[in-house]
Amino acid sequence: MRSIRAYKELIAMMPKKRELPRYNVQIDNGGKTYRGRYSIAGGMVHVRCMYGEKSAMIHGAQREPLAKILLRELVEEWLFAER
Repeated sequence: MRSIRAYKELIAMMPKKRELPRYNVQIDNGGKTYRGRYSIAGGMVHVRCMYGEKSAMIHGAQREPLAKILLRELVEEWLFAER
């Protein structure tokens, strides 16, 4: 049986979880500007904004345009739900 100290030493040796770099993205829709942030991980673009979050595989697409598409989908889904 291992001691608590041994477990703490094991945990200290484990690699630290890295924060993914996040990039700003914005779109204009109906005269309003909507903003979000996106990150890239595992061949996917992940977009977050106040209306939710969405992810998609990159598949050779450029990252920022794909992030804008995802942000537009989030905004349009939210606007449609408000009606």
